Amino acid sequence: ASCSTPDEPDYYGRFDLDYPFLRPWFNPDSVPMATSGQVLSDHVDQGEWRYYRIFAADRLEVELFDLTGDADLYVKQGNAPGFSEYDCRPFEGDMIPETCLFDHAQGEWFVAVHGFESASYKLRITAFPRRGMWWNHNRPGHGIDLQRSGDILFVTWYTYEDNGQPTWYQAIETFDNPWTAPLYRYTWDGTQANPVVVGSLTMTFQDPEHATFAWTLNGRPGSEPFEYFVVDTTPTTFNFTGHWFPPFEPGYGLTLNMQGRFEFGVLYFYDAFGQPRWALGSKDNLTDAVIPMDVYQGFCPDCPWAPTTYTRSGTITRSFSDATHGTLSTDIQLPPPLSGSWMRFNVPIILLSDPP
Repeated sequence: ASCSTPDEPDYYGRFDLDYPFLRPWFNPDSVPMATSGQVLSDHVDQGEWRYYRIFAADRLEVELFDLTGDADLYVKQGNAPGFSEYDCRPFEGDMIPETCLFDHAQGEWFVAVHGFESASYKLRITAFPRRGMWWNHNRPGHGIDLQRSGDILFVTWYTYEDNGQPTWYQAIETFDNPWTAPLYRYTWDGTQANPVVVGSLTMTFQDPEHATFAWTLNGRPGSEPFEYFVVDTTPTTFNFTGHWFPPFEPGYGLTLNMQGRFEFGVLYFYDAFGQPRWALGSKDNLTDAVIPMDVYQGFCPDCPWAPTTYTRSGTITRSFSDATHGTLSTDIQLPPPLSGSWMRFNVPIILLSDPP
C-alpha cells in the first residue's frame, strides 16, 4: 500500500467517537530516535499512539508490516502526525502492510502508529544517506562519491595504491544499513572496461551524514569514520550533482558535486597501460564550464596518513542540455611517473544517478 494525500481526510467510520480527533500532547524530545534500516518490533493498544522520529537528508521510506491487529501508519515532517495532520497516511485497514515513501525528504520526521485495535507490529524506517562526496576529516586526501538510483546505492572510492599513485574502485548494491557490496577494480583494454572483484565495502550509517566505512581490499581489512563533505550550505543556483557517464563508451565517467557557488568534479579514467586513475578539480563559479584538474599522489587505504601532493594536469569542460543530459570534453595529461592521456571532445553524457 502506498500513501494517500492529506487534502481531504476521510475516516471511513473507522474511529470511535470516544477517541479525540487530535494527536495527544507529547514532548518531541522524548520521542525515541529510530536507527535507519533497523526493524523495530512493538505493540500498540486500542486508541493508543506510538511515536518515532528520524533525521532525513534524501530518500525516506517507512514500512509497517507483520501486524497482528488493525493499526495505521502516519508520517509527518517537523511535528507529530495526527488524524488530520500528516504528510502520508496509507490507511489500508485490517492487517495490510503500509508504506510511506518520500524521494527528497529533509530534516526531522515523525512516524506514528495508531491502534484502531490492539496490535503488535514491525516497523522499519529507512533514511538514505546524503548524496555527494564523503571523507574522513582526520585523513584528508581520499574519499568516496556516494550516489543513488532508486533504492540502489553506488560508491566510487578515490584512493591510492601502495606506491602512492591514484586509483579508484566501485561498489553497487541495494541499500541497507549496514550496506555491504562487492568492491570492483576496473582496467581498460583500449575499447572497454573489465571489472575484477578485489574485496568488499561495508558502510554502517549512524545518520544520513555519518558512517563507519569498512573495507577488505586484496585481503587487507580496514575501517575509518566517514562523513558527508560540506563546503557551502547556501542554496545553489543550479544543481547537477551526480554520477555522469558516456553511454556510448562506458567504463569511465565524472562525479560532480555542487554546493552553493562551489563545484567539484572527479574524472575517473585510465592511464597508458589501462590502469585506473583519477583527477580532481574545483572552482567557485558554476557558470564557468571549464574545470582545471589535478592528479594527486597520496597514502594507501591502510597506510599511515601523509600529506598529499598534486600536479596540474589539464582541464575538463562540461555542459548540460537538461537535468540528465550533457556533453563532456577532457584534456588530461598524466604527470610522471605515470604515463598516458585522456582526450575526449564533446562526448554525450547522461546522469546515472537520480537527479538531486
